[in-house]
Amino acid sequence: TGTFIDTMLVCTMTGLSIVMAGSHEKGLEGVAVTTDAFKAGLL
Repeated sequence: TGTFIDTMLVCTMTGLSIVMAGSHEKGLEGVAVTTDAFKAGLL
């Protein structure tokens, strides 16, 4: 169950970062979406 909780937490935080940064609207694909979201969130 620990692995499930960790996976859900990481996926949820990644998804929220992508939506809040607006990276999903930029036409990016794959890991570029996540990279863009984390760059926007960490700056």
